[in-house]
Amino acid sequence: MADTLCLALEKLVDVYSIAGEQLLQPQVQRVLRNQRCMDGEFEACIELLDVCAAAREAVSSLRLHAQDLRSALRTKRYVSTAILAYHRARRAVREEATRFSKTLKQLERKRGGALGEQREAFVAAAGLTEAAIGVFLCLSSVLTSQAQEKTKREETVELQRQLHRTEKELYGLEAGLESAFRVLIRHSVLLLNAFS
Repeated sequence: MADTLCLALEKLVDVYSIAGEQLLQPQVQRVLRNQRCMDGEFEACIELLDVCAAAREAVSSLRLHAQDLRSALRTKRYVSTAILAYHRARRAVREEATRFSKTLKQLERKRGGALGEQREAFVAAAGLTEAAIGVFLCLSSVLTSQAQEKTKREETVELQRQLHRTEKELYGLEAGLESAFRVLIRHSVLLLNAFS
C-alpha cells in the first residue's frame, strides 16, 4: 500500500507542477484575479500544506525510531528503551493521522457546500484540491494502519527485516511528502501572486 501511496504522491506533484505552469500565464492570472472563489482555493492549499507538513514530520519521526530500534537490535544495546520509543512514535503517528484526517474531512465538507454554484469558473483548481484531499486521506489511512501493527516478539533477524521494510516504506513516503510540500508551497505562492 505504501508503494501505491508513493506513486499517488508523485502523480499529485506532477499535476500540481503542470497547474503551476498554467498559473504563470498572464491570461490565466487575469481571469483568476476576477474570481472571488479563488480565495477558497488559496485557503484550502494552505490547509493542505499544514497537513502535508504534519504528515511529513510524523513519517520522519517514525522512520528514525525504526532505524534506532533496528540499530539497538543489531548491537543488542538499549533494546527495551528503543522498543518503547518506537511504540510511542507509532502511537503519536496514529494520533497525528487521526487529527489530520479530521481536518481533511472538514475541508472536504466545507468545500462541498461552497463549490456548488461557482464550480464551473475554476473546475481545474477545485479538482486538483479534491485530488490532494483524497491522496492525504489515503495517507492518513495508511499511517493509522502502519502505526497499529504490533511488533511481534519473534527472532531478532525477522524483526530487523520487518523494521528494514518499514523503514524503506517510510523513507519513500517521506520523500513523496517532501516533494508534495515543496509543490504546495509553490502553488500557494502562485495563487497568491495571481490575486495581486
